[in-house]
Amino acid sequence: MNITGYIQKLRTLLQNSHSEEISPRRDWAVLVGCVVLGLIISVWWNTNYFFEVVGKGESILSTELTNADDETSITVVEERFKERVLKSGRYQNEILFVDPSK
Repeated sequence: MNITGYIQKLRTLLQNSHSEEISPRRDWAVLVGCVVLGLIISVWWNTNYFFEVVGKGESILSTELTNADDETSITVVEERFKERVLKSGRYQNEILFVDPSK
C-alpha cells in the first residue's frame, strides 16, 4: 500500500470521530499517533542539542578540578565511615532490640 492510500484510510477513520459511537480503533490510532509524534520530536530535539554542543566544542561534563574540594570531601567520607563503624559496634554491644510483640 502506498502512503496516499494509508493517509486516505486514516482520514476516513478520523472523520468519523465526531460520532457518538465508541471507536477503539480510532482512539488507539490517535493515541499511537501522538506517541510517535512525541517520540519523533524528542529525538529531533536531543539530536539538535547534541550537535549544537559538539559543534561549539564544549564538553557536557564539567572539567574543572579543585584540589581543596577533593581533600575536604575525602576527609568527610572518612569521618562518615568511622562514625558508621562506631555505631555498628554500639548496636552489637550497647543497644538492645525490644520486641514489642512479647
